[in-house]
Amino acid sequence: MKCLWHLCSKEASVRDNGKFCCSRCKNRYYVTKRRKDLKKALVEYKGGRCEKCGYNKCIAAMDFHHKDPKEKEFALSQRGLTKSLEILKKRSR
Repeated sequence: MKCLWHLCSKEASVRDNGKFCCSRCKNRYYVTKRRKDLKKALVEYKGGRCEKCGYNKCIAAMDFHHKDPKEKEFALSQRGLTKSLEILKKRSR
């Protein structure tokens, strides 16, 4: 079985139940999964679609923008998705 990290082409090791080839791939997989899950939860929290045009097809194509850029504390695309869902919800109002 191949490693679950999509950018790795190595065979998974017996360690970690045969899912990953190394701890680095395991970490990358779960960090990416958490960020995608948080983004999905935030999009649903904000109504599941773009507030301006109503777009709702591909979540990867959606971004969050501040109404007042001066109030911006962090960018979701950079380090923001490592914060808790409650903090992200407060910042996205």
